[in-house]
Amino acid sequence: MPRRYSDDLKARAVILYSDYWLTVQQICKYLGIKKTLVYKLINQYESGLVRGRRYPSGCPRTIDADDEDYITSLIKHRPCLYLDEIQEALLQARGRQISIPVLCHVLRKLKFTRKICSVKALERNENQRAYFMLHMARLAPHLDMLMFIDEAARNRQTSFRKYGCALRGSRYHTRPLILAPEA
Repeated sequence: MPRRYSDDLKARAVILYSDYWLTVQQICKYLGIKKTLVYKLINQYESGLVRGRRYPSGCPRTIDADDEDYITSLIKHRPCLYLDEIQEALLQARGRQISIPVLCHVLRKLKFTRKICSVKALERNENQRAYFMLHMARLAPHLDMLMFIDEAARNRQTSFRKYGCALRGSRYHTRPLILAPEA
C-alpha cells in the first residue's frame, strides 16, 4: 500500500522548490520523501494543479460585479425586457458586448428566472379593499347574492409581453399602462 503524505508536507516541498530554490535532492533529504513525489509535486505546481484543483482556465470573465449590479437594477426597473434588449442596454451604458448565452448564464447566476406575467390593477389599495369587503359583508349576508366581473387588468399591451424576469421564488408583477381612450 502506498504511503500517504499530508497536504502540509506536499505544500512545504513546493515552497522549498519555488521560494528557496532548493534542488530535488535537498528537498528529499530535508523532508524524507522520495524524489518521484517531489517531481510530481513540482510538475503539478508548474502546470497550475495544486492540491487536486486546477486554477480557472478558459476565457477571462467579461462580466464583473458592476455589470451584474447594472443588470440587476435594469431587470428590477423593467422586468419584461428581452435578452437582446438587456444586451443592447449593457453595450450602450457600460460598453460591454456580451453574447446571449453569457447573459443567460449571468441571469441564472443572479437567480433570475423567466416567469409568466401577472397583472396588478392600478386601482389596488389595501385599505380601500378592506373597507369594501366590510361594506359588502353588511350589504350581502349570503355569497350567492353577489356577482362580479373583473376588467381591472385590461391593457392593450398585455398580449405583447407575457413573460418577464423575477428572482427565484417570487412572482413577476406588472401594472397596466394608462392609455388614452381611442377617438
